[in-house]
Amino acid sequence: MTENIPGWAPFDPEKLPDFYADAINLEGGIYGWSILFGLASGPGTRAVARVRMSPQLMKVLYLLVQKQLREYEQKISPIQIPQQLADQLGLPTTVV
Repeated sequence: MTENIPGWAPFDPEKLPDFYADAINLEGGIYGWSILFGLASGPGTRAVARVRMSPQLMKVLYLLVQKQLREYEQKISPIQIPQQLADQLGLPTTVV
């Protein structure tokens, strides 16, 4: 899919750092977004990676994740999140 994007440079995924996160923080402004990934296990939350992007890329990411989650839940199984967490974050419990 990415081979056909103008200006796309292939990369070796084996050379990229690999992170696991179980916590996330989003920050957005008029000129850019930042996603902070962290580990909440153990005492406190520890930051493991930050990804910065344009508002346009953030919207593309949002749409791609929404599409992938919808397909996953249709093919495999709905992903349950605790109602209390959804309420606390003001989120729906299903992918639109």
